[in-house]
Amino acid sequence: MSATSTFPGAAGQTERRVHHKVREVFTEACALIAPSLGKGGMPDASAASILRQRYPELSALEIHVLVTAAVRAHAQRP
Repeated sequence: MSATSTFPGAAGQTERRVHHKVREVFTEACALIAPSLGKGGMPDASAASILRQRYPELSALEIHVLVTAAVRAHAQRP
């Protein structure tokens, strides 16, 4: 899943990220679903539902990537 382009300042390293839309909305999406992540239970299902409504242009895979990354970020918070 590697892209062929290199990114500036990386001295020949290849950009491996492929979910660019997810990167664009990540901060906003994390803030949007943070309350559902703190409740326990099934946060992934409720978070995915919220994100599908807010970002209908994202694919199911992109929603999954976004929820997974948000759950990890939320778990790492102090």
